[in-house]
Amino acid sequence: MLSHVVSAVAAAVVPQGLLFPEAVVLSAPFKILAAFVAINTLIHGSLAAAKALPKFHPSS
Repeated sequence: MLSHVVSAVAAAVVPQGLLFPEAVVLSAPFKILAAFVAINTLIHGSLAAAKALPKFHPSS
């Protein structure tokens, strides 16, 4: 019962959907920032995966 009250209050207080207006989301600086974040995520994800893999020592 309490969870229903909390979710109802949260739905009334917190707006659902986008946090920014559409004009901001579709602007060029926002798109550049989104591309930077995407590339940064891929780089750090691949670095973390490479660190988790076993070491590779080529035979000499």
